[in-house]
Amino acid sequence: MKNGHLKTHNYKILKTYTPEEIKAHGNVEFFLDPEVTDKKIKLRRAHILNKIGYNCCEDGCNLKDFYFGLGIDNGGGIHLDLYGIDQDGEDVMITIDHVKPKSKGGKDVIKNFRPMCKVHNEIKSNVHNFNRKFIDLTKIYTDAEMISQNYQIYKRKLTKEDIEALRGVGNFLSKKYIKYFVVGEEHVSLYKRGEGVMMSTHQTETMTNQDFINQAYGDVIIFGLGLGMIVFPLLNDKDVKSITVIEYDAGVIDMVGKVIEKYDTDKKLKIIQGDVFEYHKQLNLKQKFDTIYFDIWIKINEKAFDEMETLHDAYRKFMRADISYMHSWCYEFKDEYLKEM
Repeated sequence: MKNGHLKTHNYKILKTYTPEEIKAHGNVEFFLDPEVTDKKIKLRRAHILNKIGYNCCEDGCNLKDFYFGLGIDNGGGIHLDLYGIDQDGEDVMITIDHVKPKSKGGKDVIKNFRPMCKVHNEIKSNVHNFNRKFIDLTKIYTDAEMISQNYQIYKRKLTKEDIEALRGVGNFLSKKYIKYFVVGEEHVSLYKRGEGVMMSTHQTETMTNQDFINQAYGDVIIFGLGLGMIVFPLLNDKDVKSITVIEYDAGVIDMVGKVIEKYDTDKKLKIIQGDVFEYHKQLNLKQKFDTIYFDIWIKINEKAFDEMETLHDAYRKFMRADISYMHSWCYEFKDEYLKEM
C-alpha cells in the first residue's frame, strides 16, 4: 500500500481485509482481531458503505480492487476504511460524503450518504479547511495591562533581545518557529504569578493552532481557554453552531471570559470550569461534538504527548460522525519531537 498523503489519511495500516471478510461479520457493531489490536474495531462505516456501494460517485473516477484497511491514526485511534486502486496503481480511500452538507442542514442518514473518493471529497468539501484568520488580540485587549489576583495580561513589542533570548532557550518550538518572529511586532501575553507566561500570540501559538481554526465546524468543544485566541475566529462564523470551552482555572475564566463574551454576539459560547481529565465523566453518550480540541499544555514534552493520547481515548466516543475532527495542540509533532530527544 503506497498510502499517499493526498489520496489517503496516511494512517499506518495494520491489516487488510476483503469486502467479503468484513461482510461475514454481519450487522454487529464491532469485531475484534487479536492479531493486530486489543481494541474494538467499529463496523459502522463499513455497514454504510456496504449499503451505498463502493464506487466513487464522481464521473470518471474508476477505482477497482476494493479492500478494507485497518489503520491507526496519530492519536492512536483505530479506523476501518475502504480503499480502492486507481489507474496509477495507488491506494485511494473511499469516504462517506453527504449529498446535502451537514453545514447546510444535511442529516446522518443513509439516503443522504454516497461514496466518494478522498481526492474528490476534498475538492468538494465545504465542511473543513475554511482558511480562517486569527483576530488581532492587541485590538481586543485594549488596556495596556490587565491585572487580577493571580494573572496579568500585557502587551509589548518584540525586541531583538527578546528574539535572541528565545533563540537561546533552544526548545523544540522556539527552534521551529523563531525565523517567523519580527522585531517590533506587538504581542499579547497571559502571565500567571509563580509560573510565568501561560500563552501568548507569538507565532509558536498562532501557527501551531492554525489547523484547528481551519478545521473547526458544527458543535465545538475546546479544553483550555488561555487568551481565547482560538475562540475569537469561530465566534461569529456561520459554520460553527456552538462553542463549549472547558477551563480548569477559575481565575482565567474570570479575567478572560468577560472579555470574550462581549464579542459573542450570536450567543453560541459557553465557558465551564472543569478538569479535562474528569469532564468526560459528566458527559453522556448522547452529547456529541463535530470538533474536539485539547489545548491545555504550556509546552510539549513526552508527558504531554502521553496525556494527549489518554484524552483522545477518553473523548473519542463523543465524536458525532466519521468526519468529526479531534486533535491536540502540537500532537502532529510527536514523532519528530521524540526523535530529537
